[in-house]
Amino acid sequence: MKIILKLLGVLCFIMSIEAYSCENEECCQEHESLIEFFAEHLDLKASVDLTNDYRFRGISQTDRGPAIQGEFALESKWGFYTKIWGSNVNLADVKDKIATLEMNYIVGCERMIKDISVDFSFVRYSYPKNTGINYNEFLFSIGYKIITFGLAYSNKVFDTKDRGLYLYADFETSVPGSDCWPFVFKDLTFSAHGGHYNFSGSLSKKDYFDFGIYIKKDLSDHFSIKLGGVFTNRKFTDDKLDAPGFIVYLNASI
Repeated sequence: MKIILKLLGVLCFIMSIEAYSCENEECCQEHESLIEFFAEHLDLKASVDLTNDYRFRGISQTDRGPAIQGEFALESKWGFYTKIWGSNVNLADVKDKIATLEMNYIVGCERMIKDISVDFSFVRYSYPKNTGINYNEFLFSIGYKIITFGLAYSNKVFDTKDRGLYLYADFETSVPGSDCWPFVFKDLTFSAHGGHYNFSGSLSKKDYFDFGIYIKKDLSDHFSIKLGGVFTNRKFTDDKLDAPGFIVYLNASI
């Protein structure tokens, strides 16, 4: 969290420099050089998603209802990044206290070694109206071209005394197309996901598998739509939160 605040402080510092009126030419040149340096090495991104059902590792976080999600990301040319992500949710703890908002705070580093990508990150899952389910998680992934393998580990998953280890594999590739094809068949991306959540202690009987298949259509440089299906082996919950579902995502990004 301290890292996120520091990086946000850097962003505010950049903005204050840009608005500052220098009294001498030498000072202005130094500030312009500093602004150019940060502009060259830092990249600020933002995105908004609309979905009919927010699924996290196969489990509905909105009681199979719609969600609006947003993310701000500050990325550096050296691979370091920090993100703030939020979504509405409908989650109850063991005392039936309902969380309606999820905020995730993320710091990490991603590097490319030829065709291999390596990513380390730390996530703080925060639920402001139900802090009894807040928890931390460490993630690692390694990818080669169209395939990525990863794991996520928490020693107090869902703020319990139990450990959670999530192993997954992702596949993503563009669909070959042609300029003579209709618009709907251009700029398509196919992806598939498979994961296994393993728990210790009181949650050990809730281990489960989840799977997903998606097709994404780029509508423009800033808008896309993704359709897919999500499935689990229905071992995590006794209700319909882990039932198969059809998912639609509308994305806008800058």
